[in-house]
Order: sequence, then structure tokens, then C-alpha cells
Amino acid sequence: MRDAGSLGDRPRVLVAIPYPSVQWVREYEWHDRHSRAEIELVVFEDTGVWETASSASLPITLLPKRASAVLESSAPDVVVIHGLVQPKAVRSIRRFCSRHGIPFVVRTDGNIVRETVRPFRHRVKRPLYRRVIRAASAIAVAGTQNRRFYESFTSADEVRHREVFLPFRLDIDSLDTIGPGSRSEARAHFGLEDSDTVVTVVSRVSSEKGIDLFVDAMDGLAGRARAAVGLIAGSGPQMEELGRRSRALG
Repeated sequence: MRDAGSLGDRPRVLVAIPYPSVQWVREYEWHDRHSRAEIELVVFEDTGVWETASSASLPITLLPKRASAVLESSAPDVVVIHGLVQPKAVRSIRRFCSRHGIPFVVRTDGNIVRETVRPFRHRVKRPLYRRVIRAASAIAVAGTQNRRFYESFTSADEVRHREVFLPFRLDIDSLDTIGPGSRSEARAHFGLEDSDTVVTVVSRVSSEKGIDLFVDAMDGLAGRARAAVGLIAGSGPQMEELGRRSRALG
């Protein structure tokens, strides 16, 4: 097994994701720019959002059934398995890493607490999940609920011994700037009165986040309840479109 000291100045990291969602691709593009790693993406399946790959700055490859050829040509120093949704692909990657002594990291979505698959698929997938999680060099734990998901396959001690904890938290330093007058100042900035009811969504403004539903919901509230103002805090590819739509709705 390779250790951290043998990875060189810019290690090659191969990240396997279920499909090329905008969120995941943009996240790993950020890591490629801001970390010392050189990142390459492979995807388990094309689910109709492949157009994301055309604008990505990272190389993205669709993983064929014979995954070993792609893995061999990439020659990664580290592999990240982000999502355990494709058993055959996950099994192939795990075997490749074991055969070549390449460390691999397991990562799942932070909101996963338990499996939601049907009973038959549960019997098929659970043994694979257990083998992969137990064999992983490191486990990316996104919050305490996600830790419990991993612990259901192995012991708590094993998870904590290998975990890289990714906490869900606010930037605590930003809270130091909030004073007694901050609420009034923020409302004044948006032309709001202290008595106005404000509903805020904080999110990336892109199609997969469903911010258009928030706009529709705020429009539906008009005339039904006490006047409320909707605020969208974020940025993304739908910002201009939803801004026009909000202004048109008044």
C-alpha cells in the first residue's frame, strides 16, 4: 500500500461518481484548482445529464463494463469512490485498487442514514458495502448521521480509526460580525421593514436544487396569508432566469 509520502507533489486522484451532476463536477473542479491533487472523474452511468461534462474543466470518462482498462490508463495514486450505487463498478474498482496497492477512499451522501433499496437488492448490496467499507484506506464521513450509516456495516472503532470527518457547519468566524443592529441593517439594504415577514432560501441556484419551486410557492402565498417577501441567497446558473421570473411575478 502506498503511503502519503510516496504520492509526489501533485498526486493523481481518480474520483468515481454515479453520474455527472453539476454539483459534483463543480465541487471536484474546485478541489482540482485549490488543492495539490490532479483530479480526473469517471462516471458509472450516463443519466441524461452528460452535457455537464462538455463544459467541465476536468477530464470525465464514462466507465465501461470492463472498468480495468480505464483504471489502468489513468494510473491513479488515489481513488475516491463517491457513491456505492453501482455494485459491479464498485467491485471492479475495489479489486483494481487491491491488486495494485492503491489506497481508496469511500464517500457517500451526507444525508444517507440507512439503505433504501428493495429487499432483494438489499441482500445483494449489503455484503458488497461491508467489504468495500472495511477495505477502504479512509472513510469520508459527512456529518454524524453519515457516520452511523458506515457504523452499520462495521464497528464504530473501525470507522473512527479511518474517518476523515467533513462536518456540516457554518463559518463560525462570520458570526462574529453579527451585532444587535445587523437585522435592521440587512432589512434596510433590501428595502424591507422590521415588521415584514421574510422567507429565505440559502442554496446554489441551479436546476437540481429546485429553487423555481420556491419562487412558485412565494407567488402562491400572495393573497392567501400575511404578506411575505422571499429572498434567495446564493448564486448559480439559474440566478438570472429566476431573477427575471421573480420580478415578473412582482
